[in-house]
Amino acid sequence: MALCLHNLGDLYVRQSHGTGKSFYAEALEHLQKSLRISEKRGDRRSIANTTGAIGGVHLELEQYSQALSCFQRRLDLTKEMGERERVAESLGDIGWCRYKMGHADTALTYLHRSLALAEELGAADPARQSLSRLHAVYAARGDYERAYAYYQRSTAHTDSLQDEKSRQQLNELLAEHEAKQKENKIALLEKNERLQAMEQDRLQDALDRHRLESLQRTQEVKLLASEHEIQQLELDRAAANLARQKVETELQEQDVATLRKDRELQSSKLERETLIRNGAIAAFVLLLLFAVLVYRRIRDRRRSSELRAEAAEYKARAAEAQSLATVVESERRERKLQQQYSRRLLEAQETERKRMAGELHDSIGQEALVIKNRIRRAMNRHDPGPELKSDLEKTVETSSLLLEDIRRITRNLRPMQLERSGLTETLRDLVQQLRESTPLTVDAHVDDIDGVFSQEREMDVYRIVQEGLNNTIRHSDADAVHVRIQKDNGTVRIEVSDDGKGFDLAEATLESKGLGLQGISERVQMLGGKLHVETAPGAGTQLTASLPHMVET
Repeated sequence: MALCLHNLGDLYVRQSHGTGKSFYAEALEHLQKSLRISEKRGDRRSIANTTGAIGGVHLELEQYSQALSCFQRRLDLTKEMGERERVAESLGDIGWCRYKMGHADTALTYLHRSLALAEELGAADPARQSLSRLHAVYAARGDYERAYAYYQRSTAHTDSLQDEKSRQQLNELLAEHEAKQKENKIALLEKNERLQAMEQDRLQDALDRHRLESLQRTQEVKLLASEHEIQQLELDRAAANLARQKVETELQEQDVATLRKDRELQSSKLERETLIRNGAIAAFVLLLLFAVLVYRRIRDRRRSSELRAEAAEYKARAAEAQSLATVVESERRERKLQQQYSRRLLEAQETERKRMAGELHDSIGQEALVIKNRIRRAMNRHDPGPELKSDLEKTVETSSLLLEDIRRITRNLRPMQLERSGLTETLRDLVQQLRESTPLTVDAHVDDIDGVFSQEREMDVYRIVQEGLNNTIRHSDADAVHVRIQKDNGTVRIEVSDDGKGFDLAEATLESKGLGLQGISERVQMLGGKLHVETAPGAGTQLTASLPHMVET
């Protein structure tokens, strides 16, 4: 059935080509029915064939977005099935669709991939079609030299396929004969569909009658059940009166015992409140001591990292001074060693940040959460007085603030979202945090740059944007900041600008913001890019970094 509907759809497409009339709507209807049947059966080959045919109809109708979606789905299916010739056809169709949508650069990428795969497989039809399309794209771009080269190659393929075209003409004549037979089959199928619809209406009427009878029976059962419930309620009311009399007698006997226990409860309550108050005070003192120890630990580790970095710098410079032979060689090696030192220093910083973030989250954060939960459990188990309850609530609030600070420090040291959601989403989240946490007016545009850089270098790109925004917050006194991250011809362009007070770039190295610019410059050099800073006192600041793609897309 699916194959029949697919063939009918192809027939309508051919009639549209041969007669000049548009039968594309009928073709889409039959092809989509065929696709639904193939999807129910799980026939991936039929799904791929029908999806490609639907994409071809959308392409003829200039519905390029729908066509692109269909061709992309066919590409994924043919890759899974290992049908490489069909993969080459799909890549060529995607490239042509991209060209029709105005994305000439992306179109050329897909068409070259299609041509390379087709020539590798020796597939003549996909190769000829890709060559013809490459000729059209380069001609439209004004690159007539390449267009002519691909035209010659396409002509060579066409000459080799003349005999095959003769056979195709014969097949087309046979197809016209079969078309007439298929028209009769179309009429028969439409008649069968109407008969099936009438049968479904008859079955639906019978089902409605059955449901109505079931509803009437259900209402009768509910009526009987409600009468039984009334009788049961009357019996329950009589039993409740007897139980109430019995309870009143027992309550009178318990009143005497309750008076005796009141004095014992009051004394035990005083002892319990004293115990809870002492525990809360001890927990608060331990929490403060814990916070002091955490601060000292972080400060000592940071100082240790700085000392190791300084020692590495001194060793690198000493080794450099001993190995220099000439001035030219000295300058070249100095730049190389400086880049190596910067790379190692930044990698050591990232490693230390990752380790500290893990310790803060896994040890200190968990212990603070345990203290908070224990205080809440103590408040739920006992009934402290108003004053003690207020102290405990303040302690819980302080624990919550400590946990929030630990999470913020952990996020700044190592953004876990970078590994979970990718670079693009992490940068957009960084911009959103800036909007929510500062009074600045933030104008941002971030292109999708996932997969452009290796995983090791994505952290450097994130730090470049983060340090640029930090410099704006700390030093610029700006009212607005603009962030632009765009892909353009094999490069990623990062712009961070503000309308703040600006600064003297020549004197920047003597101030704290010079360290930020130095870190940004070192990361840009590690990525093989270029950094440009435009600023002047009172004229704002614009930082622009151009980074080459590290991974081919």
